[in-house]
Amino acid sequence: VALLVRLGVHPWLRRLVMVLVLLDPAFYIFLLLFFYSFHELVLLLLAAVAVQRFLAARQVRFYAAACACLVTLTYTRSLFHFAWTLAILAALALAARPEGLRRPVLGLLAASALLVLAWPVKNLLRFDFFGSSSWQGYNLSQGLIREYPPIWAAFVLKDAPGQAEARERLAQTVPERFRSIPVLAAATKESGSPNWNHYSIILLSRGLEGPVLRRLRENPGLLLAKAAANYRQAVIDPARDPFLHSLEEQAPNPLAWIWLRTHEQGAYLYFGKDPQTGPLPGFAWLLPPALALVLVQIVRRRRSDPAGAGTAAFLLGAILWVLAMVLFVDGREGNRMRFSTQPLLLVSVAWALTRSPRSES
Repeated sequence: VALLVRLGVHPWLRRLVMVLVLLDPAFYIFLLLFFYSFHELVLLLLAAVAVQRFLAARQVRFYAAACACLVTLTYTRSLFHFAWTLAILAALALAARPEGLRRPVLGLLAASALLVLAWPVKNLLRFDFFGSSSWQGYNLSQGLIREYPPIWAAFVLKDAPGQAEARERLAQTVPERFRSIPVLAAATKESGSPNWNHYSIILLSRGLEGPVLRRLRENPGLLLAKAAANYRQAVIDPARDPFLHSLEEQAPNPLAWIWLRTHEQGAYLYFGKDPQTGPLPGFAWLLPPALALVLVQIVRRRRSDPAGAGTAAFLLGAILWVLAMVLFVDGREGNRMRFSTQPLLLVSVAWALTRSPRSES
């Protein structure tokens, strides 16, 4: 609410945004069940408030708050790459005026850079790869690899041919210094499910990345085809199970199912049964013009409402980053990945639709 007020969003649009957020069943599913992603939404919204306050009040403490939110986000969710975080903070630092703000802001930017790069450097020194996630090659390969190496059977959730043998071979990939660490050396968790933190993921993912990149260099059109296929997965309701493509798995009773279905029809304009084979949701057609509207208004209002335009640019940057990761890297759980940026989309569109924006400090 504070963000909507400070952006000068019209009261009726503020109420509409809050209704859409609070009536969204995915909001409660992610809060109570898929809690690993809910913090993303909280940190992004807090960062947006800090960005608006910094651009409006020009006080270093608000830049520091934005740094704290985005550095924390980078450390707790590899989806938000350190390059994205540093690009956002650097762009915000360029807006630091008067001159007295430059030195402390640049100091905070440098400190943030050291913090977000410390983890990739640790991975380089300890595991011989520079990055926040060891899944990069695997994620990129989805939709571009027809057949994975036999050892990948070790990480299939259900029983698969050769799975026992593959899990036995995993032990051979673990260096001696890591064999006493279960999270790196055990093929399965205590529950019996595959251990996706196993050391071999680093080697296997790296082995996939090279061939995938070579294939894309030879045929760049494959990336566009992958993005087109992933778009369908990205624009369905985050409450839908991305693997079963159903709402029923999230509904503990008939009333909950009615809530899920009614929301999907009202907010995402989807009236089919299976989004994988049915028509595209109406939301799929509305998303591109909505993003274009926000971009146009940012350009138009950058002088009349610099704090609002800058904040909307941050919101749009987060939305487009996540969408790009869904489309070009890992779209299988695209609807879930978009959960944290859906409220940001609503806020930015509401700002763009407000005729007389005002900036409050």
